[in-house]
Amino acid sequence: SIKSLIRLEKDLAKNNKSLDPELGKSKYYQLNLDEKESKKINSAFLDHFKEVFNKIQSQEDDQEEVKNQVVVSLSALGFCLSCLMKGTREVEKGIRELL
Repeated sequence: SIKSLIRLEKDLAKNNKSLDPELGKSKYYQLNLDEKESKKINSAFLDHFKEVFNKIQSQEDDQEEVKNQVVVSLSALGFCLSCLMKGTREVEKGIRELL
């Protein structure tokens, strides 16, 4: 309701916090990554993924199906994170243009 929104705004103003990304004043969200920084994060994720895969690979060979599932799952996760970061940058850019 309107009253609860007004109260929320007052509480956030009182605590000097904002949860509205459109205001650009969130104290807790300062990602503002460019393409290069985003690629560094993805690269670090992939490096960690390789380490995990190598540890799994060194285990017993009878767990081949589990290894394959882990590889597919982590690859899908990496792809999704990459797309999410790209989409987030596009949304941030759009919000900045609107403001």
